[in-house]
Amino acid sequence: MAQLRQRYGVSNTVVRDALNELRRDGLVVGQQGKGVFVRPASQSATSANGGGDDSAEIRRELADLQRRVGALESRLQIDDSGRQQ
Repeated sequence: MAQLRQRYGVSNTVVRDALNELRRDGLVVGQQGKGVFVRPASQSATSANGGGDDSAEIRRELADLQRRVGALESRLQIDDSGRQQ
């Protein structure tokens, strides 16, 4: 969490909220005492389509992830701009 906080210049609360949102969406998994890790694409695709390996589903998930990361980056920039004023 400290690395993300330093990299983006945001508070612990912002980092924690972003990680919790990603966790709720099943995109990351937390391991106590070890950290938070991106869930392997194979696990995400398997759970989403009942065990298949559909490349179209993977592309949809990737596009969704890119959209979510963009939204989180925007939130981080807004938080940062409010701090500079």
